[in-house]
Amino acid sequence: MKKLIVLFVSVLMLSVQVDAKLVKGSVRGPETALSGVIVSDGYRFTKTAEDGTFTLNTHKDARFVFVITPAGYVGDYSDGSVKFYLPIKGTESFDFTLQRLPHPGDDYTIFSISDPQMAHGKHFKRFNGAPVADLKKMSAESVAGRNTIAMALGDIAWNKYAIYKDYKKAVSKVGIPFYSVIGNHDFTQNLSGIKAASVYEAYFGPYNYAFFLGKDLVIGINNIIFNANDDGFPDVSSRNNYEGYNKETLDFLRGILKFIDKDTHIILAQHSPSVYYHGPIHNYKKFMKVIDGYKVDILSGHTHVMHTQRLSENVVDHNAGAICGAWWATIRCTDGTPRGYEVVTSKNGEISFRWHNVDYPDEHQVEYIALGQSEKYPDSILANVWAMNDEWVCEWEQDGVAMGNAERVADISPAYAAEILPIYKGDAGKIPVHKK
Repeated sequence: MKKLIVLFVSVLMLSVQVDAKLVKGSVRGPETALSGVIVSDGYRFTKTAEDGTFTLNTHKDARFVFVITPAGYVGDYSDGSVKFYLPIKGTESFDFTLQRLPHPGDDYTIFSISDPQMAHGKHFKRFNGAPVADLKKMSAESVAGRNTIAMALGDIAWNKYAIYKDYKKAVSKVGIPFYSVIGNHDFTQNLSGIKAASVYEAYFGPYNYAFFLGKDLVIGINNIIFNANDDGFPDVSSRNNYEGYNKETLDFLRGILKFIDKDTHIILAQHSPSVYYHGPIHNYKKFMKVIDGYKVDILSGHTHVMHTQRLSENVVDHNAGAICGAWWATIRCTDGTPRGYEVVTSKNGEISFRWHNVDYPDEHQVEYIALGQSEKYPDSILANVWAMNDEWVCEWEQDGVAMGNAERVADISPAYAAEILPIYKGDAGKIPVHKK
């Protein structure tokens, strides 16, 4: 009986080894081999030797081998997506050659771009107009002084994956590295789990990855747990997915953080905020336990509104409004924020966040609602502040006299209502209300 059990265990171990693939490769910069570089398949991790070589026994579910690019380096990004990865299937030589970023210092800027969410040519034409032109202008100004990248925070497509080709072509002309994370509308809607991400990954690579930027570590993760829709059509939205951290994502975070000192500042990009309208997302406590002890700034989208919330002493979630506005129905997000993106800047070790409007000067950060404009508060002057932070205290004064703190209320932005009401034929009950 004991011999039978030992034989069974041996056969089981052999089957796991057969499913995996032992890969060998190297990581080089433009002039020399790079040692101590972290290499992963999303499940397992290793580091390059002094001569830049590595060996990795890949996990049976792994689709890519990729480099956690060291500070000052980046993969080729000429086609609109950074190539820091190679597919396991069909690749024989896992040799990576990285290029240098333009600036040697640690300062950087990230454009945090939420929800392009394009479904067809009309959407793409609009995205490829003012938003892309603005990104080109902002990138040229920013990259002159510091290394600059963009993070697209998911829902690049709106269940129409042929748009990826046009999207990549458009952003390739912006002139900076574009990374992305996967959103619920980027999954093939009639599939589940890893298979549902196959089209997205074919265009953009692994949905869990990381790279160093200056002294900080940027991590992109999938925080959508996806199950197929019930009707079997790939472009019909599945209602079976939900926001949360699955085992694959949590294991990836645990794995990468084993290599990272506790004093490393982390920028973590994901599609959904960690605390959504209904409360903390699935496996929130496990996620917070994994990142405990690190200073983490989360970049998130999904909601099409601006909202900054502190999750713990060291963790802040910066939920950015959408670059497309409110699902292409208006150029404003559902809280009245004009379409745009968040600009994250690290300078001399200090990090800052600001909202950048595509259609207005940066100074335009508040919508004032005059006396009588609000049906709910006709005797009040309201201020809808785009990038309102829960920790802010807003004070107001009249004729130079301090009048105390402003009260936070929920109301409808007149500017947003003026754009959205004609579309919904005056049905105010369909307008989302967000407390700012």
